[in-house]
Amino acid sequence: MRNRCESAICESHSEATIDAIWHLIGDGQRYATHGVSDIDFEILHETDRPFVRIVPHDIRIARAAFVVALQFLIENGHDRLSPCEVVSDDDLRRTGLLCRATRDANGGVRCIDYILPILAQRRIVAIEVAACRTAWLTHAFLFARSGGLR
Repeated sequence: MRNRCESAICESHSEATIDAIWHLIGDGQRYATHGVSDIDFEILHETDRPFVRIVPHDIRIARAAFVVALQFLIENGHDRLSPCEVVSDDDLRRTGLLCRATRDANGGVRCIDYILPILAQRRIVAIEVAACRTAWLTHAFLFARSGGLR
C-alpha cells in the first residue's frame, strides 16, 4: 500500500496530465468505445467547464473522473507488462475497481467506457480487446512522466 506522499505525487501527475490535454479534448470530436459493444460517441466540451458531455447518450463526465482513472493506473502500476482488466457494468457487484473509482468521481454515473478511448487517442493509455478488455499506461506517457519527453 502506498503512503499519502506517494499518493499525492500520483494525484499531482494525474492532475498535470489532464490539465495538459483538457483543451485538446475538443468539441465535436468523435470516438468509439472498446468493449462488448463498440459505440460511437461525440464530445460536447467547453474547455472552461469541469466536465464534458457525451452524445448521443447525454452523459456528463467530470474532469475529476479523468484524473481518478489516470491516478488509479499510476498507483497500481498498470503498464504494458501489468495491464488493468477493465470490467464495466451497470451492476456495481459485477464491476471492476477502475470502473468503480471513476464512477465514484463522476457522481455515481458509469463513465470508464468513454474515458479510456479519449485517453487512448492522446496516447496516454492503450486499450486491448481480446478475451477480456485491458488498459495500461503507454510507454510515451511513462517516458514523459519521467521527464524524458517534452
